[in-house]
Amino acid sequence: MIPKNAAWEKLGLVTTYLLMPSAKKELESVVLHHTLDSIQYLSALKNGTERTFRTIEGTDVTVERRAREDNDGGSGSPDGDSQDDIEVVITGSGGWDGLHAKLALHPSESDRTGSKPINTLTQTGVMHVIDTLMLPRSVEITLGKLVHAAGGGTMASLVVRAGMEWVLNGTSPPEDSEFAKRFGQNVGWTLLVPRDEAWRDVNLTRLWEDREGVQSLVTQHLIPTVPPGKGGKGGGKNGGKNGGEGGKKGVDRNGVRTLMNMDPNCMPVDMYLSGASHVTARSAFSSYGQITFHDKGDHFIVGITDARGTSGEEDWARVLSWGRSTTASSSVSAAHSGSDGRSAVAAWGENARRGGVIKIDRVLVPYTPKWWVKYGPPIAGGLAGLVVMLGVGFTARWLYKRRESEPTYEPIGRDEDEDG
Repeated sequence: MIPKNAAWEKLGLVTTYLLMPSAKKELESVVLHHTLDSIQYLSALKNGTERTFRTIEGTDVTVERRAREDNDGGSGSPDGDSQDDIEVVITGSGGWDGLHAKLALHPSESDRTGSKPINTLTQTGVMHVIDTLMLPRSVEITLGKLVHAAGGGTMASLVVRAGMEWVLNGTSPPEDSEFAKRFGQNVGWTLLVPRDEAWRDVNLTRLWEDREGVQSLVTQHLIPTVPPGKGGKGGGKNGGKNGGEGGKKGVDRNGVRTLMNMDPNCMPVDMYLSGASHVTARSAFSSYGQITFHDKGDHFIVGITDARGTSGEEDWARVLSWGRSTTASSSVSAAHSGSDGRSAVAAWGENARRGGVIKIDRVLVPYTPKWWVKYGPPIAGGLAGLVVMLGVGFTARWLYKRRESEPTYEPIGRDEDEDG
């Protein structure tokens, strides 16, 4: 089974990692996972509702025939033979929930190379085209590997300096740590990773000596990951339009390809929920710990929620790329959005979002409001109240004095006998 070129792009940083020299063995496992140990023509793959096939890599793939979801003529019938009514979905042994590949069923579904998508005979077998890369369970993609693929060496060093190696290793935080107490030991994590060029304006020497400052910065970039919406589709204004097809296209800006052709199901968090706040690990310690993603049409931006900066261009980071991790425990818990990180914790099964890495072009420096921002509104409110009270007091005193100072008059020409 041959994934289209777009299928590799869809996985973002996962693909970047697999193509690195250090991942040669894992790439080999991925390739072998796409090779069945038997010759199967399209008619055999379409036969039956669900079947499993052994791969040369050693694990199985599941082939399922089902009604085509986007069929305009109706839901279709899984038992029908009409090209317009069915789709053949192939699921690998690893990856994450919703990572499915659809088999090309018609010659028109060719790749950019123009290769024949179905029943292509070779000297060793037959080839079919699929639209998504599959991952075997033998390949584990941790946050550390994705950070490496994102070129985030500086961020990786700071995570270690903060004593949070477990983030990169895909393991649970220590039982006695504040993170385990507030978010649970098996929570999935998503790490925002500024590219190394973004640290030029940061005094890394001074930051390195301030371990609390390092931890504050790292936790600002660390999101406890919530489970996906139904079907893994985006839930924002573009969720329905892009949810099942591939998301945004790449846009070249200043020589950087900002976003690849990626499926929202391959996002560590749902960035299509434009304007929705996400709790970070810093939310447990600061009221300015949350972050917000915004969908700008051809790209996403992310910034600290309610932070009052100097300019949107300077205070928001542009999302460049992302990738999902595959490492997670069978029982996962995550905190939903809340103001202090102590919000309700929801548990879900092994098919939940496992987190990942989002590469950005700026460092999100933890926000601490200036004193006039923090104390200005209550002081101004108090002064305004005092002015109102003084104004009411002075007005009442003036009216009282005016009434007391008014002269009193007696009637003229009245007889005392008349008064009697």
